[in-house]
Amino acid sequence: LVTNAGLLRYNYGVSEGWRPVSMEYGERHYGDRMTTPLKPRKWQLAIAEAAMYHASFEVYSEGLLLRDLYFGDSRALEGWRAIGAYNAFLEKNESYYTNPHTVAPVAILCDSTDFAVSYLNQLSEHNLNYDVIFNYQAPQEDLLRRYRVLVLPNTNPLSPEWCAALSRWVQDDGGALISVQDTSLFSPGPAAANQDFGLGALLGISRQSIPESKQVRARGRGSVTYLS
Repeated sequence: LVTNAGLLRYNYGVSEGWRPVSMEYGERHYGDRMTTPLKPRKWQLAIAEAAMYHASFEVYSEGLLLRDLYFGDSRALEGWRAIGAYNAFLEKNESYYTNPHTVAPVAILCDSTDFAVSYLNQLSEHNLNYDVIFNYQAPQEDLLRRYRVLVLPNTNPLSPEWCAALSRWVQDDGGALISVQDTSLFSPGPAAANQDFGLGALLGISRQSIPESKQVRARGRGSVTYLS
């Protein structure tokens, strides 16, 4: 997802705070991991980034790095010592990496498909700080209040509980909601023949009047944007 932080941020969202996540940086630095080991400071940065998102960092010690360690190469040993030094720092300062609190102003409300990945790529490419939440989680309105912007990239199904929570977040809390394509057209369970957008009243759209261009409307203290 363009950057290490983008990939970590996405996996942190997927983990929901309880699924274990382990990272290898692979080719996410100059050159290939088999032939171009990270420099000492980069090893430490990689460990710190992973810890920031509650992911374990797996040192890829194969290829050139393993060979140079075996033969006692000074550059490889310097990197190995840097890894040990930062792991010792993590152990000494565990409280810095326990129960992190997000400062992201934007959240992406995703479903269980991979439709949102292209949007996440774009956000990461522009170095935007965002969180990932999922439609199968129960809406937590105190959590929603942390965000200024929520993006729903074709997110389905969307339960009546989610629709009600999002409406309150926009109108009462002043949030900016961006809805893409047929977000909220389907609710959990069998779809009725006359199923309409769950967020239709908030967005000002229906199956009979889907706009072909961007629509922006003020709603209470907040706003909604619809993208076809």
